[in-house]
Amino acid sequence: MGDRQTCIRAHFRRRTKQHLLLAVALLISALPGAEASVNAIKDQGWQNICKVTGYLQKIPGLAKQQIADEGKAATNARIAALALSPYAASSLEGDKRLAIQAVTEKLLADAHSAYTSVLSHCQVAITAAATTAELAGRGIEVVETLAEAISGSTGYCVMAQGNGGQASNFAGLTGCNNANRDHPKHDNKISTTDLTSTGFADLNNQDVKDTSMGNTKCVLFQAAGGNAGKLFQRAKTVNMAGGMLVVYTRTPTLNLATARQLNANGRNDRSTLLKAAHADAYAVNTRRPKLTAINPQAAAERATKDPETKAKLAKILKRQGVVAEDGPAIAEANRIYNDLFGSTGEKMSEIWATVMQTRVTGSKDKTEETATIESIMTENQPQQVLDYYKHQMATKLKAMEAQLTKAEAACKSAVKPPETICNEIGENKTKCGETEGCHFVDTDEKGKKCTLTKEAAEKAAASQETGKDGEKEDKCSHKKKEGECTGNCKWDGKECKDSSFLLNKHFAISVFLLHLWPCLFKTIFPLFFLLKICYLKFDIF
Repeated sequence: MGDRQTCIRAHFRRRTKQHLLLAVALLISALPGAEASVNAIKDQGWQNICKVTGYLQKIPGLAKQQIADEGKAATNARIAALALSPYAASSLEGDKRLAIQAVTEKLLADAHSAYTSVLSHCQVAITAAATTAELAGRGIEVVETLAEAISGSTGYCVMAQGNGGQASNFAGLTGCNNANRDHPKHDNKISTTDLTSTGFADLNNQDVKDTSMGNTKCVLFQAAGGNAGKLFQRAKTVNMAGGMLVVYTRTPTLNLATARQLNANGRNDRSTLLKAAHADAYAVNTRRPKLTAINPQAAAERATKDPETKAKLAKILKRQGVVAEDGPAIAEANRIYNDLFGSTGEKMSEIWATVMQTRVTGSKDKTEETATIESIMTENQPQQVLDYYKHQMATKLKAMEAQLTKAEAACKSAVKPPETICNEIGENKTKCGETEGCHFVDTDEKGKKCTLTKEAAEKAAASQETGKDGEKEDKCSHKKKEGECTGNCKWDGKECKDSSFLLNKHFAISVFLLHLWPCLFKTIFPLFFLLKICYLKFDIF
């Protein structure tokens, strides 16, 4: 009996102790400050967020540099064209001048294309700078907040590097703290293994909740509940750091996001800041400029080697009337190109050295002063020189045209009718008889004793009539065979023509040239020759 009572009392004490412990536990759990916390974020989490933030901070600088580089390349192409143009105008003629013209046309086309590309990229750059800067700012702010949420050694949200304990503060997170907050200068693009077409390699849905050492420390990541002491009042998925850190608050989980650039239809997905920033960063990082030229010489060499330059030269040859058809124009363009530039354009470097040392007029206040092209390699001075040469060429052409008009008028007035030529011989029977088409008549009045023969007079009259009325009635051209060309018709090797017309024409020309030749040789021919040279040498681009 006594043993039974002893057992009952022992059992009662044991059960009472169990109930007491349970009650204490329930009481503690009900206290506001005793809510159980969850795991801190481990080092891989904040390190990867900070890596992506670092990439994002470089995008505005990269976009800015791209705009500056391509704008400079466009300027270099324009300056190269402006340098080559006065060189060609002052020092070259004929085929060589046309070949340089083809290069300058290509350079100006390159410059225009680059300027257009820069203007288009400016909008992309502005958008990318906005989205990437915002996402970077959000990422740094969240990591900094977590790192500073510390309460002694038992309450913290960020593990130190190596996950051996809590991070002391934000400043101690290597790779995260950018003290001056300036966007770093970016000389090289981000690696394509770090920034891919589908996302950031460092954001790959990694589980970054620390589970070592029983780290249930961070009150910020505790389970949601309808309690005034709770950060999250209900269970949901929360995208923190602009979407880079994904927190599920029912049974707390911490994961890095996966940023996908492409959606189902293959177009950029800009539905979230993370996706928009990724798409913009990728567009800037993978952009290829229309033109790259570190200086004017590089621009000239690039343009010369471009196959399009030969095509431009062929078009110039057709425009100038050198050749009429496409095939011959292409063949002639290839010949000219190879002679001047070499088969692949490799001689432009030598030509450029010559261009730089060529002295030109027009850049100084006094016209007699010259300067090397190398010394005026700005955007405005080569243009001034080119304008000077254009004006000089136009002035010379106008003066030559005036001289030609005057000379033609003088020569026309110097040409005398055949009858006058005979009359001016006077009383000299010998000279009159020796002059073709003239004979001496004693009975004629004084001053007209030396006169045209009847045959010569008829020929002169026929020639004059032809000049007035054009061709006389054609009675021979319908005869297509040499055997049919008889009577007053004569076969000239290709067709049947009126023999009297041919005779009169030949006589008129012979008389005309006989008396026109001194004037023609001394005046017309030199001017004509100069005009041909001027056309080849001074034709304006």
